[in-house]
Amino acid sequence: MKNHRRRRVLRRTYVRNGLSVLEVTMSLLLLGVAVSALAQLITAAAAQRRTIDARQLALTEVANQAEHVARWTAAETTAEKLATLAPSPELLAAVPTARLSAKLLGKTQADEETSPSAPDTSLRVRIEVTWNDAAGRVVSPLGLTIWKHPREEPQP
Repeated sequence: MKNHRRRRVLRRTYVRNGLSVLEVTMSLLLLGVAVSALAQLITAAAAQRRTIDARQLALTEVANQAEHVARWTAAETTAEKLATLAPSPELLAAVPTARLSAKLLGKTQADEETSPSAPDTSLRVRIEVTWNDAAGRVVSPLGLTIWKHPREEPQP
């Protein structure tokens, strides 16, 4: 009888080497989920990077056009001349749907409240760049407003 117990104990203490098919399947499933999540993260990061690059180019374009308009005198700054402004080839190469618009603006409500009788001698020019994203939606425009004042003649 003692011998019989000994055999039973030996059978229970059998050590397994290797993995079962279930363990391997679960490991592969978990690895697949991790790789899928990483691929989605990389895709989202790349899309965000493209958006940031487009916005940076648009902001540079608006600043460059504003500098160009700032060199004009107040008398040269007309709606017709502003209509001739066009996006640069660099912006169009990166963002083919980019549109540049520039317009003259009148007095603001704040201007009217502070000096209602003062003549409106200053010009406000609003320059904006808009474009469509990959899904075809219009991206919120990037814009810049500049003020132009006529040069005052020195008093004798």
